Amino acid sequence: MEMPAPKTTDTPSPGENKKKKFNKFAAMARLGGGAKKSDKGAKITQFAGAKTSYKPIALFIYTTDMSKKAERARAACSKYLSDVLPNAEVGNELVNFVRIKMNLSAVSKEIRKKYRIGYFAPQLLIYDCNGRLMYRTRTTDTKQLASMLKRALAKTRAIRARELRTK
Repeated sequence: MEMPAPKTTDTPSPGENKKKKFNKFAAMARLGGGAKKSDKGAKITQFAGAKTSYKPIALFIYTTDMSKKAERARAACSKYLSDVLPNAEVGNELVNFVRIKMNLSAVSKEIRKKYRIGYFAPQLLIYDCNGRLMYRTRTTDTKQLASMLKRALAKTRAIRARELRTK
């Protein structure tokens, strides 16, 4: 009968800890981890993935605030989620975007300032792959929104082409 090897309590070296943290961060960016606090301040983790994939970012701000004041905003958010975003034209364009959905009440002041997020919900903010704000909209007109998404995608592709030419 073979004896099992004794369990050791090896402590990982500092380099191994960093590697594990990095992998965890990369996984959060792929899955849509939302807003996170880092050494460089608050940031939205999906923005890092958008820069490497050269995709524009569509950030949808909604609210779940149950106060009487936010009743109209909640209704507008549910209409946006049920009528505008599932629309075929809008959906076909959003496939090419990094899509992020954030609750307005969970957004810190630091993130609001950095990413120029207002205090209104619903709103759709469209950034280029470098994180610069291109469009801010509250429109429920699906044709206008689809057109705006097409323009944002074309501008982001132009950014990629310009960066490839300079390399």
